[in-house]
Amino acid sequence: MIQEWWGLTDHVQDVADRLPPEGFVALAPDLCGGSIAHDGEEAAVTSSGAEIVARMNGDRPDQRGAGPHDRPPESRGARMTEIWPVVHAERRALIRDLDALPAQGWATPSLCPGWDVHDVLAHLVDDARTTRLGFLRHLAAAGFDFDRCNARGIARERRADPRSTLAAFRAVSGRTTSAPAPPATRLVEAFVHGEDIRRPLGLERACPSAPVAEALRHQLRTRVQFGGGRERAEGLRLVATDAALDVGAGPEVRGGVLVLLLAVSGRPVGPEELTGPGAAGLVS
Repeated sequence: MIQEWWGLTDHVQDVADRLPPEGFVALAPDLCGGSIAHDGEEAAVTSSGAEIVARMNGDRPDQRGAGPHDRPPESRGARMTEIWPVVHAERRALIRDLDALPAQGWATPSLCPGWDVHDVLAHLVDDARTTRLGFLRHLAAAGFDFDRCNARGIARERRADPRSTLAAFRAVSGRTTSAPAPPATRLVEAFVHGEDIRRPLGLERACPSAPVAEALRHQLRTRVQFGGGRERAEGLRLVATDAALDVGAGPEVRGGVLVLLLAVSGRPVGPEELTGPGAAGLVS
């Protein structure tokens, strides 16, 4: 689906959500770099052909258009210029954590079903290298099967020696390119995949709460079939104990914002990490 010049609005996403149940594969790339235009002048900038081509080639790390406080509440979110420093810091932290990992640790099963620690790292290398145009090309070659596309990306970037994969991740850790997806997905990738690796290895990191909350809000807006977790949290009120986040209505679930993000993203968390009358429903 090619969006109108206003950007990847809620309406476009809703239409894309309606197509898969009818037997279609729906792809709605964010060609405007996360910007939502509110008038013709903004739209003319964010949707110009030159800007779109530059973004797809990875030449535009930032968004154009309205600033975060000028957008309506439903479209507010962190700009790419705010997100990339956080993503880069998370990549560097993960590299430090893995620098001393013993050889046997790389084969540890991660929180991603079917992927070990080495696989997740290879996926992060592939994700960091991805451009908008490259993603669309690889997805088409995989028959628009996201799982197959991810598997091929891991195969491309997984070296025989895990230390070489880690070196490749270090080399791309400062990149500012991504698939044509909402900006907050970069935070989801960094935080969730970081924990996919750390938790099975017994490693801990105190992630910055505000960006984690931004990632969680994105997951709560996004359907499970598109990598989010909206359905998992339906009918629940989520309250973060370490961040300014209180969303939803229903039985309350309380916990750290990173734990809430993992649970909404379909990752296993300990029953003691979440409390409240709705906790059992979210953990299950």
